[in-house]
Amino acid sequence: MYTGGLVLDAAGLLKGIGPRHTGQWLTYWGTTHTDQRVVFDGNRVTVGGVTAGIDFALELVAKIKGEELAKRVQLVLEFSPVPPFHNGTPQEAGQNARCRCAKVENRWICRLKKLLYMLQIVWG
Repeated sequence: MYTGGLVLDAAGLLKGIGPRHTGQWLTYWGTTHTDQRVVFDGNRVTVGGVTAGIDFALELVAKIKGEELAKRVQLVLEFSPVPPFHNGTPQEAGQNARCRCAKVENRWICRLKKLLYMLQIVWG
């Protein structure tokens, strides 16, 4: 979950580009969370969640080629999500679910930090 954003944040590439990002787990390194699914900030984009990647692609098509083409792409993909549960944000999930996810994420973050440390050694 949000591995790309974690790598960007851990490398310091989200610092100084604005006060917001998406993906609730990125606050580990001190950045600020927003509830937006897609955040364009300078030359970087953060996306919260798997289906938000499709949101990002559609927004990018709209920025580059116009909204009409983006709407056609959305139709071709038949992208009209209807989640079976309202549990996709920390607020919807509640405290217990957030705590369970945080434990898993802490293990991921520890592993990621070790990997980044090893990469620094290799690439100096």
